[in-house]
Amino acid sequence: MSPLVSGLLLSLVLTDPATVTTLDGQTLSGEVSQFSDAAFVIDANGAAKTVASDTILSVEWSTPIVEPDGIPEIQLVDGSTLRADCTISGDATQLKGAAVEASVSRQQVRSIRFAALDAKVEESWAELQSRQPKQDLLVVRKGDVLDFISGAVGDITESQVAVVAGGRDFQAGRDKIFAIIFADRVSPKEGARVKVTLASGEQLIAKSISKDAEKWGISLVAGLDLKVDTSQLKTLDFGGGRIRYLADVPFTTDGSASPDPIFPVQWFTCRNAPSGFGVEGKPLRIGESEYLKGLWMCTNAELHFRLNREFTRLQGTGGFELTHVERMPKYNPKLEFVVLADGKELLRRDVKWDDAPQPLDLDISDTRELVVKLVSKSDQPGVLEFFAIGDARLIK
Repeated sequence: MSPLVSGLLLSLVLTDPATVTTLDGQTLSGEVSQFSDAAFVIDANGAAKTVASDTILSVEWSTPIVEPDGIPEIQLVDGSTLRADCTISGDATQLKGAAVEASVSRQQVRSIRFAALDAKVEESWAELQSRQPKQDLLVVRKGDVLDFISGAVGDITESQVAVVAGGRDFQAGRDKIFAIIFADRVSPKEGARVKVTLASGEQLIAKSISKDAEKWGISLVAGLDLKVDTSQLKTLDFGGGRIRYLADVPFTTDGSASPDPIFPVQWFTCRNAPSGFGVEGKPLRIGESEYLKGLWMCTNAELHFRLNREFTRLQGTGGFELTHVERMPKYNPKLEFVVLADGKELLRRDVKWDDAPQPLDLDISDTRELVVKLVSKSDQPGVLEFFAIGDARLIK
């Protein structure tokens, strides 16, 4: 087992109860009582449960997230976000916050946001952050619009920002600036091992975690080492690049056809909600459970996913989507659920509307194209033939 997981298991023994979620979607809550290189034991509801360490998806504490007001947000080149007071002199960036008190190179800082973020400019700010500018951007807010000046940012004090733009030097007051985005920042090649979320909402992209008697040690991919108390932790997410929800993967509907050509369907599929309820955010209903993530499909839908041999398993829970369950008995819908990997049939299953939900766990190793399709088996094709895969996810 890696030093990261070994350190995690030791620290769990010494901390408050947590909820552990595994890659197959199971959850355990309680005190961790034992651990080894291969597994750990958690006392859940009076019973000891053993969980293999390499199956951990996340660990979560009940700590509420409360984002601080009036403290700048710093994004590092690895994607970590810190809330800290910030000054820059030459190449040295001084950070001082609840989770960090350190000096880092200016080159490790991708952006600094001084002003509060609200829904009116959230989308604009995300778009600006996605850019890779060749000059520094001094971002200002004008009403509900973000604008920017291109130039070169120099030293930053507690009240002023030195800027060269348009052929002149000037000092800009920090209270007049929404944010700064630095030019030519390169993301580290090293991947993250775990994403840590703090109770302040800060996101830490870590390559390793350890714990001593008093503090958690978190080493960021960007090269910064932090020390935090257990009370500051919210979640440890080990999914990272190992898991991706199927609804987040681009697909085509090539081969889809309306089950009734006289009354063609408007939607063959919908992400994370029943068709027609996306704006309201209505969860998928399969059996007695609801799912916030997954795929909704109607019969004769045929979805093609380009996986490029990146994943090893397809997991989830499949069954009729029962938002309209009160109408199901009248029409008695039935269908056939099929999964293909590069043309090879992995699953073919007849499903009735009142069948119990079935777990889905398929080996898709070395698959370039995944195809999921439904075939009508009803006397009235297409009527209420709504199928869903809850928590549909791809595992690397």
